[in-house]
Amino acid sequence: MPFRFVDNVNYKIIYILLSVGLMLFSIMMFYPGWMSVDSTFQYKESLTGHYNSWHPVIMAWWWGKLNLINSGPGILLIQNQACYWLGLYLLSMTLHRRIGYLAVAVLIAGAAPQVLLVTAQIWKDVVYSSLMILAIGITVNSVENKLFSLPRLISLILIMSLACGCKTNGIPVALVIMAWWFYYDENCIGVIRKIFFYIASNVIIISLPIIIVSTLNVTKTSPLQYIQSYDLLGMSIAQGEILLPEYIVQKVGINEGNMGAFYWVGSNNFMFYNTKAGNLTSTSNDEIHALSNKWVQEIKKHPLTYLQLRFNTFNELLRVGSGNPAWVVQEGSVENPWGIKFTSNKASSIYIDSIKAIPYIYLPWIYLLIAIISTLAFIIINNEIKRTGLLLGTSCLIFAAPHFFITPASDYRYLHFSILCSIVQLIILLGFLAKKDQ
Repeated sequence: MPFRFVDNVNYKIIYILLSVGLMLFSIMMFYPGWMSVDSTFQYKESLTGHYNSWHPVIMAWWWGKLNLINSGPGILLIQNQACYWLGLYLLSMTLHRRIGYLAVAVLIAGAAPQVLLVTAQIWKDVVYSSLMILAIGITVNSVENKLFSLPRLISLILIMSLACGCKTNGIPVALVIMAWWFYYDENCIGVIRKIFFYIASNVIIISLPIIIVSTLNVTKTSPLQYIQSYDLLGMSIAQGEILLPEYIVQKVGINEGNMGAFYWVGSNNFMFYNTKAGNLTSTSNDEIHALSNKWVQEIKKHPLTYLQLRFNTFNELLRVGSGNPAWVVQEGSVENPWGIKFTSNKASSIYIDSIKAIPYIYLPWIYLLIAIISTLAFIIINNEIKRTGLLLGTSCLIFAAPHFFITPASDYRYLHFSILCSIVQLIILLGFLAKKDQ
């Protein structure tokens, strides 16, 4: 017994020290965080309290709360890194009982450039990924140790509410995580009771950001405009006729002869931002409704053309058949009124250089394929470790699936969460197989 106690203390200390060390390394390497154009807009909103629904309002609102501690991107970078590494710590420490010290590889994998580099950027995608990997860590730890307390459940709900408020297309993952929680929760007895609390929890996760946003000063505009106008442009080219609403045709000066020049698979920047119209983002209800109605109307008329367009766009997002990654990150910060700057260092340069040095690690299709294979393997594995493997695999795939319809561009960051889940899932599978052969 004394030796077992010492062993338990030793392995916990190792996981704590490694995860804290990697967290501090990540913060120091990327501090104060990289500000893109989107980041500067949201930071301004966090300071002024005037929001625009083009970007997640709940993220700017929360950023404003963090500004009370320390204004600037640094505090949000610290939050993201803390949640990211805490989630991986919970996963690795919990998995120790299944695969021993091989679980350390989960933490090491978290430092891989294809997942860590993106966390330097102050983006909604990173806020979502870091919070949701923490949610998975809490769930796995709770299931494995039968720790289904009310404080844990409340924490899980609040974490996922903030995450899904920042990235609404990630809501399906919350549905999966809560299903895992209540399926294994022995304190919640009976199918009806489990279903009731499962539904109630998800209602809170989804509605809480909506309730908060409803109390704020928000200029409402639909971010779907970018996707809808992109789809209509692509369908126009496929059909050989202009299918865009009249207000876009007039603003851009688009016609059947020049519409091909505005189209680029995986991006709508040529028409939406870089035209004589400047920025097509509209706050006019009439224009937003005209675009939305036209989009629905043309999809009904040309469903096969729409699906082919979406397939091509999703294929571009996955980078199938390409040897080069899509846009990954923007190192440092764009010019901004607050003088926020980033000074590169040797570590950050190594991570940035990996995009050109080993581009294939930034091809998302590789990780979705890995997730599919790993998930199938966990299905046939007769061991309780499959619960964790299937949770990660299901989360990875169900997060990626909606991007077939809603991906706005081919940016690498959009599937960051799926890539992270896939890598961790593979590490767990390999660790289990290695432990089994010993």
